[in-house]
Amino acid sequence: MALYDPDAAGTAAQYLRLPSEELLQVRNVPFTAKTAVWIPHSETAYTKGEIMGRKKSKEAGKGDKIEVKRLCDGKIKKYSPDDVEPQNPPKYELLEDIANLTYLSEASVVHDLGERYRKFLIYTYSGLFCVYRNNTSTNCTLCRSTSLFHLSFLILIRNSFPSDKKCFCSKMLY
Repeated sequence: MALYDPDAAGTAAQYLRLPSEELLQVRNVPFTAKTAVWIPHSETAYTKGEIMGRKKSKEAGKGDKIEVKRLCDGKIKKYSPDDVEPQNPPKYELLEDIANLTYLSEASVVHDLGERYRKFLIYTYSGLFCVYRNNTSTNCTLCRSTSLFHLSFLILIRNSFPSDKKCFCSKMLY
């Protein structure tokens, strides 16, 4: 992971990373790696859960189940092992490059993009590609009044990628 340089990002830096003190708070929360998981949720696609135990099936043909406590509402439910995905440690919260996540699952990516969006960190990377999340279709005054493509950020992106890597933003500069 490259070192973060807010001066190089210029006026777009505020849309890429939180101030150091705030980021430290977000990344320094308690975490139990062996029990922290993502589970399916009807309203949000995925939600955080904590493994409470594992149940072996006594019936032939029925798979084992994992008992998980949903952190959003405290309910304990049983899930198939295929539906339970490990969470990334908090030190990976709000990463600028989501390709650096330890567990690169759909749940982890959706969570990271959602958290970044809620904090108006609309720029991120996914390996070779720059990703931004735009919500200009809403009535949000901040979204409509913010220039998503600051020239300083586009130049930073263009200069930070070797010519064989692609970034959709850099094409706008030619």
